Amino acid sequence: MHGDFFMKNSLDLYLKLIVPALQITQEEMVMIKEDPNELINASLAICDPETDDDSIKASAARLLRSIALQIDGMHTFIVDFALNIIDKTVHKSVHGNQAYVEQIVSKFGLKFESEEAILEVFLMVISVLGDTFGKRADLQGMVDGHFIRLIPVLLGMESDQPSEHKDQLLAQLYSKSAPILESITTSTPKPVSSTPLI
Repeated sequence: MHGDFFMKNSLDLYLKLIVPALQITQEEMVMIKEDPNELINASLAICDPETDDDSIKASAARLLRSIALQIDGMHTFIVDFALNIIDKTVHKSVHGNQAYVEQIVSKFGLKFESEEAILEVFLMVISVLGDTFGKRADLQGMVDGHFIRLIPVLLGMESDQPSEHKDQLLAQLYSKSAPILESITTSTPKPVSSTPLI
């Protein structure tokens, strides 16, 4: 019975419950400035499937993993959706990209204060699922293909907030991936401004 509920409502649970719960909070924005290491450690703990953290974010992360791994098709959908949102947000100047992001935000009633907030939450989504890609070569290839191109840009983005948190999430994704790390070190970041969404 519970299985049927999650199967029928997995998309709504992902977009209307999990994504908002994983968004960076105002309190965390203050932590980025005052004690970034505390926020980084908390975020890495949330991404750890063995964590005993019982916070709202950690609970959302556990639900995300369960839906991705147990509901047929959701693992691929969640990863593909997150990567596309990240890609289109970073490359908003490409025709149709900004309109696509705004349409998704409006359709599902998502609320983001800036493009940086969009990137933060969907990087968290990918980070939470990062350890699941080892058994899915197709998803690992999908993630690698996107981030080989995107990591240098993401690391070079201009932002009103310090970038340690975002950089650590990226490092969490590829701490054991030598080809990706080599690509990062040999690429020149292209600054992208972070502007509010209207």
